[in-house]
Amino acid sequence: MRNTAYSQAVETWSKAISLEADNEHYYFKRGYCNLKLNRLENALLDFTKAVQNDPKNHEYAFYQGLSYFEIKDYGNAKWALDNALKLDPSNMECFLYKIKNLAALDQSRAGIEECRKMLKNGEADNPNPEVLMQRALLYQKQGDRELAERDIKEVLKHQ
Repeated sequence: MRNTAYSQAVETWSKAISLEADNEHYYFKRGYCNLKLNRLENALLDFTKAVQNDPKNHEYAFYQGLSYFEIKDYGNAKWALDNALKLDPSNMECFLYKIKNLAALDQSRAGIEECRKMLKNGEADNPNPEVLMQRALLYQKQGDRELAERDIKEVLKHQ
């Protein structure tokens, strides 16, 4: 049922694009619908067009990076997610995808360092549990069970 609505929306946004081909918002909306339909290549094309038309829009850049990540093009995902974070450094969802992407690139040390910086910049009394969990996963991937357990305990302490 839900897929039908997204499929219809893709058609609607495609018609809008045929009338106004330079409207980045239309590409973004169609890309979002394609993403929901798991049409990842189509979503990426639409988000890329949206970014080309409005390179300063952090949301467009984030979804472009997310699309690259979902199709497992981790090199381009890193570039796009870094771009999105330059445009909006406070986007936690984008930051977390950047960390997952670094893990996929086998760059656990870089991911751990990014988490450390993010946690240092946040509230020391109340660290972000999602960042701690991502760091724990990176520690685990590196084989450092002790540090992974430390972060997991910290998450549980703040719940």
